[in-house]
Amino acid sequence: MLAISALIVTIVTLLSSWGGITGTHVNQPQSGQVTGPNQLQLARASLGATPSAAGPAWTQITTATNSTPSPRDVAAMAYDASDGYVVLFGGHNSAGHALSDTWKFQAGTWTRLHPAHSPPARWGVQMVYDAKDGYVVSFGGQAVRFNGYFYDSNDTWAFRGGNWTDLTNSSAPTPGSRSFGGFSYDSADGYAVLYGGIYNLANGSTHWFSDTWTFSGRNWTLLPVPATAHPPARYAAMMTYDTSDRHILLFGGYGPSQGVMSDTWTFHAGHWKNLSLATHPGARYAGSATYDSNLSEVFLFGGVDGSGGWYYDTWSFHAGAWSLLTISGPSARDTFPFVDDRADHCAVLFGGFGQINVYGSTGRLADTWEVTG
Repeated sequence: MLAISALIVTIVTLLSSWGGITGTHVNQPQSGQVTGPNQLQLARASLGATPSAAGPAWTQITTATNSTPSPRDVAAMAYDASDGYVVLFGGHNSAGHALSDTWKFQAGTWTRLHPAHSPPARWGVQMVYDAKDGYVVSFGGQAVRFNGYFYDSNDTWAFRGGNWTDLTNSSAPTPGSRSFGGFSYDSADGYAVLYGGIYNLANGSTHWFSDTWTFSGRNWTLLPVPATAHPPARYAAMMTYDTSDRHILLFGGYGPSQGVMSDTWTFHAGHWKNLSLATHPGARYAGSATYDSNLSEVFLFGGVDGSGGWYYDTWSFHAGAWSLLTISGPSARDTFPFVDDRADHCAVLFGGFGQINVYGSTGRLADTWEVTG
């Protein structure tokens, strides 16, 4: 497994011969990784100490079995409100293969679906539920050519009623081919928002995106570059819609010049705003964040820092402020999906790449965790 860290020579290695956006070790307590409560307090909580206060809690509900998705990272997942369950698609398995299977998660149980039509195998897909149009929409991701070379795609698919439909319109504007962008549904403005990502060019170089697109009614629209500030180019940022505060929330990611970032942005009514917060998670990318409608706050977990260290911390964001939660949870990891399961009243996390046992072994994971309160 190729380790991607602050010693990355080029991002091309990641794209042309996939090894994952992964860390190499679990973060140990040290200063400067987070602003606010220190990592020593976090480490003690994560190693099984009693949380310091009542509140949200992690619960592991499944391990890898024949009735769960296979171990994988960089899979896509979204809550399908039309059908009332969480949908998981694709990813990258332990044998180095892209996946094209579709699963649903409902009432604590995984079930493999067998749609008549499906996107080609891929990982790093941007996927979210489009409430206005009533289906899950996916865009792009890294797919596989017949010669085994991985490439970034620019097709758009919809999932509803257990089946996939190709919505790609070659004559209409679409975002450029990309993977690992942020994709969230903006309920206040009534459209899905795609931001950033990366594209592996045929000449071996990489293009980094800082554009913002909206999707509604099967149509993509590129928003004008704002006169005010907007997030610099990046990929593998943590992005979700904050229902309580009625804006999209973006944190961190990896950029071509900034490296690993720790900035917090909001998006509302077509405009980005940079929040300069004294307390925030440590710089990271390839973690995940989701709004939990049961607890009415955003949760952020995991990711990898600039030295290749995995995080296993849990943060909440509410009313414009980050808070570190001293609670036990999943093992340190990155590149996992994490979504709000409104039917089961919890936030659900699956798999990823990271620590697979107490002895420090690493690999792809297939465990399922819930945040409840």
